Amino acid sequence: MATISPTPTSGNALSGLSTRPSPADTMTSLHTRLLRATGEFADADELAKSIRRILVDSVVSTVLHVQAGERNDWDSATIQATGDLPEGRAFSDQVIAAARAAHARKRTQVQRLAEKDPIELICVPVSRDSESGSVLAAIRDRSDANLATVLQALELAAEYERLWSRGNDSSAAQWKLNSLAAIIELVSKIEDQSSIEEAAFLLANETARYLDCTRVAVAIARPNGLRLTAISGMNSFDRQSETIRAMQDAVVECHSKNAEISWPPQESQTSPLAHRLLAEKYNFRIAFSLPLSTPDGNLVGAWLFSDRDDRLDSDRMRSFARAASPRFANAMKTVAASRSRSSWYHSASKALLSRRGWIALAGMILCATLLATPMSYRVRCECVIEPVERRYAVAPFAGIIEEGYAEAGDLVGKNTLLARMDGRELGLELSAARAKRGQTVKQRDVELSEQSISDVVITQLEMKRIDTRLALLSHRADHLEIRSPIDGVVLRGSLEKSQSAPVEIGQVLYEIGPLENLVIEVEIPSDEMAQVKAGQAVRIWIEGFEREPIDGILEEVLPESEQRDQRNVFIAKVHLDNTDSRFRPGMRGSARITGPRHHLAWNLFHKPWEFLLSRLTW
Repeated sequence: MATISPTPTSGNALSGLSTRPSPADTMTSLHTRLLRATGEFADADELAKSIRRILVDSVVSTVLHVQAGERNDWDSATIQATGDLPEGRAFSDQVIAAARAAHARKRTQVQRLAEKDPIELICVPVSRDSESGSVLAAIRDRSDANLATVLQALELAAEYERLWSRGNDSSAAQWKLNSLAAIIELVSKIEDQSSIEEAAFLLANETARYLDCTRVAVAIARPNGLRLTAISGMNSFDRQSETIRAMQDAVVECHSKNAEISWPPQESQTSPLAHRLLAEKYNFRIAFSLPLSTPDGNLVGAWLFSDRDDRLDSDRMRSFARAASPRFANAMKTVAASRSRSSWYHSASKALLSRRGWIALAGMILCATLLATPMSYRVRCECVIEPVERRYAVAPFAGIIEEGYAEAGDLVGKNTLLARMDGRELGLELSAARAKRGQTVKQRDVELSEQSISDVVITQLEMKRIDTRLALLSHRADHLEIRSPIDGVVLRGSLEKSQSAPVEIGQVLYEIGPLENLVIEVEIPSDEMAQVKAGQAVRIWIEGFEREPIDGILEEVLPESEQRDQRNVFIAKVHLDNTDSRFRPGMRGSARITGPRHHLAWNLFHKPWEFLLSRLTW
């Protein structure tokens, strides 16, 4: 039974996206918005809702996500929609059937909802595996963009959602990258403004749009004090209104203390009065402000963030604001200074900009030269110390352990007593066997005197059986002590809790490894195996001996991978001379293998490049 959950189109799922872009820049804008959405949202449902909102604002009037149930059950599929939907069970069945076909074929599905109806249903599969079915769909009519644009937009959005689902672990790094790009772009825009008021208005609106918060206010320091200059979403405002006064008091509170102020207050802060009144009076969940101070300490102003949701209550948002403040303050200072320059000074500034261009070009050439410099590729791995061989002390016969003398970690020499078998029952069996033999000898003598040849033969056979039994029992009596076969350390085995416990013949009681010669097993990640081969140099740091790194050579690389700690690794071996017995089997550490030489750019960026290639090809 399908369930349809529509999302109202009037809501602002992503701030700043309420105006559909022109066809000329639709795909460029779509790239930017999808990239920002994948870096902003950590929840899959929120990301899906944002993607639908972006597509509705950009190219098509109605967008849906069709998700199969557990175990790819399309009969229990759910539909999440943004935009107006046709009513009726027949429509949902038709959508699910088209989505199911698109997922099964792993290709885009386009069909009309009715033969004479110009409305088309377009389905693009998001998931490529057979375990889970997720399809992005759109309903297109003549008022939307042309079919090619809609197809390109849907496939682009599906690819972004697919990349997000596979690379969600790297979302923090992606957020930092997006934030840096946004800061650089906004700094450039601010510096192009002709007045400080325009720069403040641009800063407030662009920051509110990027962080998706309710209000961002910017105040500029004037000779007569701090003055609220711009508020996001407001072209003009009445300075006498209570809302504007409350914001003015909050930025003045921040400016006077020249420190970050937050409501609710952080642990190291006292309760800020102006921020508390602003939040309580206008139902803001979060309200915090930072001074706009240049890197050299020049205070340009302050800016205030407020939101009725919890989006700002995260380290990402606050880190963005802290990192952006000095850069935006410097840009605002540049705009303020350029306003007072004379015409001849403007000419000089153009010359300065030209000089800046030459400096930037020289910097780019220097970076390109560094990136083209050949350097040895380094592979970082984990490693563990293992013995060259392992010997075992086993139970010589089935019996009972009388006492154990060694535990794991003990140093033992060759023939060191490890444990002793209980010989009391064995002694009784020996005495019984000897008595039985004596009786059998007397019986044979009697039968010989009576010349009973057949009985004599039977008695002699019984004597042989008893002699064999006596030899076995005597051998066991001579081997009651279990001793170490080699010099080394006890790796496993302890009979402290197993005394008087029965053991079977051949049961391993102790595992012993030599200490003089050990081997270091280097665990090479499978994605680095192409850069590693026997004979390469390696430097190893063992935990506890980090100040004394071990330099060695990879003597052998095993051809088959292993699973260790839920990782697929290849094992390379390095000989370790341990004549001073400092190292023990089981010690772990890290290793650095010196691989082939490549350009620095390849060393730094080949992994993300190969990751993108593997995800963008199908």
